[in-house]
Amino acid sequence: MSGKNCIPKLLYYQKKTGHRRDYGEGVAYKDYFSTDELMFSVSKRDSRLLNKQEILAIRLPQETDENLAISSKFLKKNVLYKGTINSKNFTVFTDKSGAHRVYFTENVQFISYDKGSKAIDANGNTWDLLENELRNITTNTVLNRLPTHNAFWFGYKAAFPDVKLVK
Repeated sequence: MSGKNCIPKLLYYQKKTGHRRDYGEGVAYKDYFSTDELMFSVSKRDSRLLNKQEILAIRLPQETDENLAISSKFLKKNVLYKGTINSKNFTVFTDKSGAHRVYFTENVQFISYDKGSKAIDANGNTWDLLENELRNITTNTVLNRLPTHNAFWFGYKAAFPDVKLVK
C-alpha cells in the first residue's frame, strides 16, 4: 500500500456511515476547530470572545429573563467563582479537567476547593461536591445543583442576544 491507500480501511469505516472519512475522536472537525471561522451564518457577531470559545450558560427560564454566559477560560483561572442570578447566590466549581459544577450556595461562602470533590467554607466546614448536590459532611446540610450547559459563544449569543457575559 502507498499514498492515500495506506490508511487502514477500518479507520475510515469505523462508523458505518457509507462515507470514506476518519471518524476518530477529534478528527472529523479538527480543521474546523483550528480556526475562528464558522460554518454557520449568524446575524451579528460579538467579538468579546472568539466565536468558538466555550462558555458556561446559566439560565432560570421559569423564574427570570436574566441570562449569564461565563467564559470557560475565565473559570479555569477562577476555579471558585461566586455569582448571582435572580437574586440567588451560586458558586461555580471548576475541576482539574475543566468541567464545571454549579450549586445554589445561599449565604455559604466557599474559600477553598481541591479541584475535585471537596470544598471548604468560611467557617471551616468541609463539603462534598456530589452530582446533584453539595453536602456539608458535618451537619448534613444540602445545597442544590443549578442546571447549566456548555455552548460555543457565537451560538449562545445568537440565541440569547441580551446575555450578560463574564470573562
